[in-house]
Amino acid sequence: MDPRQQEREEEATRLQDAQLAQLREQRDELAASQRQREAVRIVQATVQRDAHGNHASFWCRTAKIVTMFSLMRYRAT
Repeated sequence: MDPRQQEREEEATRLQDAQLAQLREQRDELAASQRQREAVRIVQATVQRDAHGNHASFWCRTAKIVTMFSLMRYRAT
């Protein structure tokens, strides 16, 4: 194989690898963003549902949700 052709193929492979790495990173960021939005939605729904209910159970559930949200953020990093 011609050395220049081999060099071009290696460069093309490196470029493809870099593009794939970038796409994986974007995918992971999108997944983390979606998990974060879902956690926010859950908290908002809980706040709305419990706005007129028992405040003790509200704070208990809110603490659980905040803990879950924190764990999700930790796993995303």
